[in-house]
Amino acid sequence: MTESRTTLVDLLSNACVELFDGYEVMLTNNEQLKNLDEEGINLIALIGLSDNALRASLTISVTPDLLTMSFPAPEDSINEGDLKDWLGELANQLAGRFKNKVVPYGRKLELGIPTVIQGTHLKIDLPKCSEVTKHQFITEQGGVVELNLSTLIDDQFVLSEPEEVVEAECLEEGEMLFF
Repeated sequence: MTESRTTLVDLLSNACVELFDGYEVMLTNNEQLKNLDEEGINLIALIGLSDNALRASLTISVTPDLLTMSFPAPEDSINEGDLKDWLGELANQLAGRFKNKVVPYGRKLELGIPTVIQGTHLKIDLPKCSEVTKHQFITEQGGVVELNLSTLIDDQFVLSEPEEVVEAECLEEGEMLFF
């Protein structure tokens, strides 16, 4: 793995931990990867990211209990459709946090629209020509979050030395850009 790609993976991992921390869910790295079928995961969210030298797709899978625990409403009011929408929203928020984290390195990513896929024994085959990194986190309660980052990086892709970001370059969390 190149140094730039290692930095991207680290930034994504940090963004994921920070995202769930905002919903009072503490994640820790899981070195012994769990089988997601055994964990009852039947939803995956996928979102694309790109710039002029990078094409990437990010998938996020979350165990149902953790998805429910992070949902910002009382548990008794949540239905299956809410959880699908929530996973798509988490993917969007994660991609936005990741996008903001790469700005200081001289990259401006464009984000796609998240897509949520439901099924059993879900497995997404990412392009063989891309480099894929899988990362899992767990909670004290046993919940699992799995990220897959698939990247196609051109030879001219470089992460510059991080600079201090001018506030206008990055939207604050929750802000929206109209065009």
